[in-house]
Amino acid sequence: MDLMLQAGLFFLAVHSVAGSHQPVKVGPGQDAILPCHLEPPFHVTTQMVEWKRDGQQVHLFRSKADSLDDQDENFRNRTSLFQDEMDKGNISLKLTNVTEVDAGNYTCHVRFKNEYGLFEVRIYNVTLIVDGGTRTDPTNTLSGGDVTGRDTATAVIVVIIIIIIIIIIIIAARFTFYLISPFKCISI
Repeated sequence: MDLMLQAGLFFLAVHSVAGSHQPVKVGPGQDAILPCHLEPPFHVTTQMVEWKRDGQQVHLFRSKADSLDDQDENFRNRTSLFQDEMDKGNISLKLTNVTEVDAGNYTCHVRFKNEYGLFEVRIYNVTLIVDGGTRTDPTNTLSGGDVTGRDTATAVIVVIIIIIIIIIIIIAARFTFYLISPFKCISI
């Protein structure tokens, strides 16, 4: 195996890109934080971080600075990264003044330069849901967290499992009672 491939495989085995598995849900006018973290953290300021949605460039960071020349018009002056937290692995995207047009699937692409060239590490996906029915304070910022209804679904599943266990116990008890019943057939 050549040295470049070994170095790339080692990096992939050691580093990954992660975030919340829950969609980010906000109302129009709010700010959204789309989570993305490098695990374990490594210094990304000399690397490249690119956020996209449906092929559109949302935000690009490279050579220790934002590079927004090719940024899609819809996202102009509304995106930022937490540059002071990049050394801790935080490459989350902040999208301000969210509109319903912003809803969709976003991808966080992380690339790093090694002595052999450019090597893509990982791609992480996060979904942004813009709930038009919720109009709240535009200064409120929400990020990926609990999805409405998840707790209800969990409770329903637990109740169904308990009912099944009770039915099994009742059937087993009746069958056991039948087997050990003191009544026997006597011939006369």
